[in-house]
Amino acid sequence: GTLFAMVAIELKPQLERVLALPPDSLAKEIALVEELIELFTKYHVPSDVLKYSEHIDGAGSARHQVDAVRKHCADVRAMIKKAREDELKAAEEEARKRELESHARSRRRYRKRDAAVSLLSLEDNFDTNMLDGAMASSLAVGSSRGAVELMDDECGADEVLCEDEMPPEEAGEAAAGDDAPSGGEDAANEQEREAAATGSGSLVVEDDGGKLIDYSQLPVMLDRHYSKYDVDGGVRPTYVKVAESQPWRRRRHKGLLSEAHTESINSDEQRHERNAAFDLLDAITRSGALVIDDAQYHVVVAATHSFAHTITDTVVQHNVNPIEKCERTSLIVASTLHDAVPSALIKRPQQQHLIDFSAPVLMALKTAPADDARA
Repeated sequence: GTLFAMVAIELKPQLERVLALPPDSLAKEIALVEELIELFTKYHVPSDVLKYSEHIDGAGSARHQVDAVRKHCADVRAMIKKAREDELKAAEEEARKRELESHARSRRRYRKRDAAVSLLSLEDNFDTNMLDGAMASSLAVGSSRGAVELMDDECGADEVLCEDEMPPEEAGEAAAGDDAPSGGEDAANEQEREAAATGSGSLVVEDDGGKLIDYSQLPVMLDRHYSKYDVDGGVRPTYVKVAESQPWRRRRHKGLLSEAHTESINSDEQRHERNAAFDLLDAITRSGALVIDDAQYHVVVAATHSFAHTITDTVVQHNVNPIEKCERTSLIVASTLHDAVPSALIKRPQQQHLIDFSAPVLMALKTAPADDARA
């Protein structure tokens, strides 16, 4: 079946560690936290630039340390604002330069066209009676053709040099052809790794640092316990697939006073949000140098308990209680996850009911299902 994990990280405690601030100093600093996240994800500002330093900022209370971080954020904001203004000014100067160059090329082109038209008028007024008829006709046609070719050559040169005079459709097609990405990189980034299908019989594995839990073995152990203790065979692994044809939906508040709204997220926006999340993770851990203590790790395994008949036929015609079947499935899952004896997970008033109806085989076990499987 499908197994996936989610990690929920408490940002404020981790920001306090990476910025060298006292615990709970950012508990009420909502605006400062939002500004820090934006500087980390959007502008990729290193955490060392924003953190509090007693050697530079001086010793003081928690409020003094938070104010020092706020001042560092303001300094970085001012630097970003100045850089943006410089970029806008440079862009305006570049646009003005291109406009002047375009006008200069246009004037040169029109002057050359006027010269060509004057040459044609001079040939028309030429007295052809002084020359032989055939020679005069050849000279007139050749001169006219040379003037027309001169106009075409000059116009063609100006059209090649002046990109501003190209039609918008042709300019867009040329830019798209030059910047077209290759599909090899996307195909290489979407390769997935599959977990091994063999299990050791226990979630706990030995490591140099002590005992660790290998959650990749969880589906294998659950399948083995379903096959052994679920006598009806009603539990089956379930595959969870994300619909690639439909965009994801996100519901959030754009501001503190705005109402929640739902929006669709396409593949490009998903990639952007994922990169922003990894940028923030890289910033709050100093590229893996800091350990994340305030976090929650959730592991999800999908399974389906199905019945061969409808609810009415199961209860009335076959006289089967579906709740008892679900209780047995829940006990199998709980005993496997906690690696405990099934009877130890049930309160004593409910044990006799499970022994008589729901799961007599499980309640008779004296060890955890994983130990029983290894035996």
